[in-house]
This record gives sequence, C-alpha cells and structure tokens, in this order.
Amino acid sequence: MRNEEIKYAVLSFAEGSPYLNRLRDQHFSGMQTLSVGQRLLFPMVDCAFAFHLIRAYLLAGTELPAEVCWPTVRRAYRCLKFPNETKRTDPACHEALALGRPSKHQEQGVLKGLLCSGLSYQEVALRTGNFSRSCYHLCPFVL
Repeated sequence: MRNEEIKYAVLSFAEGSPYLNRLRDQHFSGMQTLSVGQRLLFPMVDCAFAFHLIRAYLLAGTELPAEVCWPTVRRAYRCLKFPNETKRTDPACHEALALGRPSKHQEQGVLKGLLCSGLSYQEVALRTGNFSRSCYHLCPFVL
C-alpha cells in the first residue's frame, strides 16, 4: 500500500462512508464534513490503516467500496466477514490473521527481524517453515 493509493481511496470515499464516520467520531467530533486535510491526516500515518478500514466496514455491515483496490485488504475482509466459509477455502488467510494476534508477539518479532534483514517473504517462509508460503502474502497486512 503506497501513500498515493491511500490518498486516492480516502479522498474518493463518500462523505457518509463507514471509515470517514469512524474517523470523524474518533478525531473530529462535532464536524459535519471533513476537509481534505482532515481526511488525510490520520490515514497517511496509520500503520494499521488496512485493519481500521476493514473494521469500519465490517461493523457497519457494508461492503468495501470499489476504491479499495488492494487484493490483500479485500481478501482479509472476506476472511473476517465469512469466517466459516473461508476457513475451508482460504486457510492461509486465517493463518496470517492469527499471526497478527497479540499472543503471537514473539513470532511477529522474529518475522519482522528476518524481513528487515532484507529477505523476501518467500525466503522467510523457506527459513522458518512455521507458516504456509501463501500466508506470507498477507503478512504486510498483519505485521
């Protein structure tokens, strides 16, 4: 996810979108509409932007808008929205989401260290052997 993509998505969201409503409620209470600067202030520096985006739409019970073009975000949204179905059809997604839990802090540290050393996700998967290779495609979302 690059800043230009986040900027495009957030500026494209309709004023009543669940994500903007959440942003308004948490940071700009009392504001009817958000300026461009207000819309971009938090998403551009939010390391958990994808999670916050998915959570807002899941809690609102609405689908992600078309402006959300990241396959990993859509895949994680689907895994969280339909957990019983996707546990069978996409176990790697659930494996990656489980890796993001606080109880997996030690594993996260090891993976972050290996990734910071310059190894690719595939090389980390080969070295650790703890997780399926397809799980690592979702790691940027959970780490």
